Amino acid sequence: MAQEIITKRQLLFIKAFKQGTKSRQEIIDYITRDDDIPSINRNMFNRDKDAIQNAWNLEINYNASTKKYSLNSADLTNHLEKLIHSFDIIYAIHRTQHLENILFLEPILVNQTQHFEAVLDAIENKNCITFRLNSFEQETSLRKCAPIAIKEANKRWYLIGYDLDKNAIRNYGLDRIDRLRIIEDKFKPIDFDVKKAYENAIGIETYFDVEEVILRFDNQQFNYVHSKPLHWSQNIIKQTNDTFDVLINVHPTHELIMEIFKFRDHCEVIAPKSLREEVKKFVLNLYYKYNK
Repeated sequence: MAQEIITKRQLLFIKAFKQGTKSRQEIIDYITRDDDIPSINRNMFNRDKDAIQNAWNLEINYNASTKKYSLNSADLTNHLEKLIHSFDIIYAIHRTQHLENILFLEPILVNQTQHFEAVLDAIENKNCITFRLNSFEQETSLRKCAPIAIKEANKRWYLIGYDLDKNAIRNYGLDRIDRLRIIEDKFKPIDFDVKKAYENAIGIETYFDVEEVILRFDNQQFNYVHSKPLHWSQNIIKQTNDTFDVLINVHPTHELIMEIFKFRDHCEVIAPKSLREEVKKFVLNLYYKYNK
């Protein structure tokens, strides 16, 4: 059987648990409602269950009294959630490819993912890479780095690597890279925790120290801000009849200011003072620009 069918079957197997515990037949019914998936017998079910536990590092539990299977919600990691999310989109595209005006997706930069395979190969095999970086603000330059990871931020993909000329960790937008080559030079494992390094970032920028940022919103923004947090550290610390205050622990970078401006005059920076002054400067510049 084609590998893509097996992968699809296993993804549906996992996805079935998002609706709670399931019996074997309920899981099979959920999987086989997809027209591409043929019938599944008990042996195939058990093979898929074992393969998922081994390959996906998940634990599928069986309750003999209820005769139902369950998956610990803690196992649905962010990585796995994203994989299921991507599968949902692919599945929806497949279903609607012959039907117009049903599914609308935002345009993407076609050169964002073309280097994925090469970069992942280089990371796994500990090979350095070279490429040409087409910067937005500086002249085109040739780079050589030890690749560490690929990270998504604000609908862009970035290569995180150790720049061998600058002797420092750098991030490079994949859409600004071309002429990428895997070279024979090897590198030793680099002690850099990507998750920790960017956990307080709004986007990809981390050039300022992490600070407690307090933002005040009009109450009409409450449901939106509550349902779509600005950052995982978000905490509502105060609320009045008219406003509510949000505390986040982030790097107060330009990307944060851009997020603040999305709320126009419905958001005010309370702290720190340095960020408040920086936003004030932007507002004054805009005022003078539009008051000519």
